[in-house]
Amino acid sequence: MGWDGFSTLVLSMAVVTMSGGLTFFICWTIVLKFSRLPAAQAAEADVILVMGTRLNRGRTTREFRARLGEAAGHGTLCPVIVLGGMATGDGPTEAAAGQRWLVAHGLDEKRIFVEESSRNSLENLIHARSLMRRHNFRRPLLVTSRHHLARCSILASGLGISHVLSPVDYPPMWHPAALARSLFEALMINWYYVNRTLARVMGHSGMLARIS
Repeated sequence: MGWDGFSTLVLSMAVVTMSGGLTFFICWTIVLKFSRLPAAQAAEADVILVMGTRLNRGRTTREFRARLGEAAGHGTLCPVIVLGGMATGDGPTEAAAGQRWLVAHGLDEKRIFVEESSRNSLENLIHARSLMRRHNFRRPLLVTSRHHLARCSILASGLGISHVLSPVDYPPMWHPAALARSLFEALMINWYYVNRTLARVMGHSGMLARIS
């Protein structure tokens, strides 16, 4: 995380407290608003980005398979980039496990790219942007769970990535796990906005470079 990240995290919690929870509530309404978006059309994009999620003992979880299944449904139209590192022990990365799943479900391995060095959603998108530039992809279809859509879209926009969102319906938003994650997503969005605002006010090029 680094000192900058830790200090802005503490500051973002202070902002939530001083606002009486208002900034958190605003961010949560953003998460819920994005979660209601309709399904997108892959024809509007030239590549598919699948956001990774933590594996379970080296195996894809039901949530990750739902994301991969959504990508597979569009995978004959354009290439797929599977995102995610976080390998545990000698197991596969999220991206490698996702690639295997897609190949097993009929996608051409030559049309699947992997990004295996990231540790979080921001790094996912930073490395995906570099990969897209190398292959001249311009507008991705960003596939992730509904509770994760808002943060992914905000981060992608901050990185200058013009994108289309493709929501995945598992887990459904009414599920307690999804609702709990939506609260976490609101905290992460609040942290991002505080970090960005502080970096701009201070003119801190290093902080800005890490999120844009």
